[in-house]
Parts: sequence; structure tokens; C-alpha cells
Amino acid sequence: MTGIYRILDFNTIVASVGLVMATMSFMTGLQTVKRDRSDAMMMVKLHRFDGYVTCLVYLALAGLSLSNGGMRLWPVIGWIAGLVLIILKILMVRNRKYCKYASRLGIMLFLAWLFIIYQHIT
Repeated sequence: MTGIYRILDFNTIVASVGLVMATMSFMTGLQTVKRDRSDAMMMVKLHRFDGYVTCLVYLALAGLSLSNGGMRLWPVIGWIAGLVLIILKILMVRNRKYCKYASRLGIMLFLAWLFIIYQHIT
């Protein structure tokens, strides 16, 4: 019964939704890079929406995780490092000079979500 309870845990569901949103954001970001920006305005809007929702889910999951597990040093540092990674990606995309590195940072965000899923399922 504990295995089924663990899968249906609220934190696990939120983490899974975050992973799906991060994957959609990463894929739409890659599609946007491949196309001309004026041709892909809908993709840009979808990518931006996915990014905002993913960031909100990340903050909600960080709050849930820290409230359940306590405010220990390493979890707080980990969640702040992930938030810094998200902010760095936003700043990098807004600066056209470093835009070519955004996909690398996007894959790092995707891997961070995989780690979050791993932490909340096991």
C-alpha cells in the first residue's frame, strides 16, 4: 500500500506536472530556435507560457518540499541553485549575445527536473 500511496502523493504529482511542463517548454524552445522568430510567434508565446507555469510549479514544489522536510541547509541551497539556474536562463535569452547557449542551459533545467522527480518518487 505504501508504494501506491507514494505514487499518489501530492508532491510527486506536482513534480510530474513540472517535468511535463519543463519538457514542453524545452521542446517549444528548440522549435523556436529552428524557425525565424517572426514566423514562430505562437511558438514563442507557448514557450513563454510553459516557462512561467514551470517556474511557478518549481516554486510551489520547493515550498512544499521545504515545509515537509524542514529548512535544512543543503535542501535550501539546492532549491536556490535551481532558481538561480532558471533566472540565469531568462537573463541569457533576453541578451541576444548569449542566446546561443540557451539550449545548453535548457537541457540543464530539464536534467534538474529529472533529479527533482527522482527525489520525490523514491
